[in-house]
Amino acid sequence: MGNFHAKKFDAGRWVGSTVEAGARYITFTSKHHDGFCLFSTDLTDFNSAKSPAGRDFVALLSEECQERGMPIFIYYSLADHQHTGFRPGKPAWEDYLRYYHGQIEELCSNYGEISGFWLDPGPWHGMGYDYQIDTTEDIIRGNQPGALLMGRDFYESEKGVPDLPGTMGRLNNMGEGDPREMPAPAPWNWPFEVCDTINDSWQYNESDRNLKSTGELLRKLVRVTGLGGNYLLNQSPMGSGELDPLQVRILREMGTWLNHEREALYGTRPLGLTDWGPVVTGNGTNYLFILDPTPDGGSIFPAKEPDQYGITIVEIDDADTLLRNQPGSRQG
Repeated sequence: MGNFHAKKFDAGRWVGSTVEAGARYITFTSKHHDGFCLFSTDLTDFNSAKSPAGRDFVALLSEECQERGMPIFIYYSLADHQHTGFRPGKPAWEDYLRYYHGQIEELCSNYGEISGFWLDPGPWHGMGYDYQIDTTEDIIRGNQPGALLMGRDFYESEKGVPDLPGTMGRLNNMGEGDPREMPAPAPWNWPFEVCDTINDSWQYNESDRNLKSTGELLRKLVRVTGLGGNYLLNQSPMGSGELDPLQVRILREMGTWLNHEREALYGTRPLGLTDWGPVVTGNGTNYLFILDPTPDGGSIFPAKEPDQYGITIVEIDDADTLLRNQPGSRQG
């Protein structure tokens, strides 16, 4: 905390990068498992406003988002290794519950409209952490009635694209996921989100340069979209407050393709899966994404032209050509 300054943090550049990437909302980490709060809170001095940085980063980013019409979701770690009461089954556990519920109340009350909350129990499962999520949900519904709650209003998958039909988890009071049936892709499916990293790390790791390619990320995004989900792609800001320029460039390249194919990606719902790729529907059109142009060695449409099937073709491999023609591209 004593060395945290983030002097180069610029909320405008953060939101601008998100817009360039083609994203439609931001999820910002207000507190992670270490307990350090990136917002001003009356409940602990272990926060950015009391650090050398001297700023409330939730306030700065939420104000910029609201000014630019960008919905903001708040990530909040249910686990907190700084708080002395974070000991399930001990008398101090009630103190921790009052503490974290109080912080949820602050986040709901001090930053204007919040579009959603992402409550993370962390990797500690089956250990008796009674987070009383029902109470947390009541606080959020009472203060931010339009906000979505991860695990209650939409499901979540970490990195993996779910196999549907299958099951996904509804968040219970213990922070665990109670299995719920998810049918094969269809327009009425329950919404979900897949969170993922650009490299192998959630946090900034200078030595981690195992960056996924733009094409790899786009293919995964299309697979998620074809099942009816959103793709939440993590950025790892540096300690200076700047965004990693390598990650920014990849996101900008993704945004170029997303803008080019926006009618097939925004506001559409899943219709089904084929050997070639998923089919989505929206804007009065059905769209087939070609992930595998020649399944089993056969041609795509052996009998008819694509328009005779009543669908529009979206070829993922066209992304390579599109990106090669962009100034400063890494392609080609």
